[in-house]
Amino acid sequence: MLTNREIQGMYHDFNRKWFRNRLPKDMVVDFVRMEGALGVTAFYKNRPLHIMLNSELRTSDKIAALTLLHEMVHVELPKYNHGFRFHRRMKQLARQGAFVAYW
Repeated sequence: MLTNREIQGMYHDFNRKWFRNRLPKDMVVDFVRMEGALGVTAFYKNRPLHIMLNSELRTSDKIAALTLLHEMVHVELPKYNHGFRFHRRMKQLARQGAFVAYW
């Protein structure tokens, strides 16, 4: 079962490995109880502050990792939601091998 500390560490590892450490170093990442979503990124004045993952994902490191990468793309491209640029970035991560260990 993943802990908040482990998912926070995963964020820092992914930031270094797949995002060239361009995402905020002070991002809070944790598991929270939520309905109807696997993950959500909270913004304040256009700055991403908090990635929340559904607490049910604690039992699946693979789905948690994939959801975290998805939310990290939202952090990187906050204005593009699930549009063309978002999907292009997700495909780029796939080509680079970001999902291999989890897919």
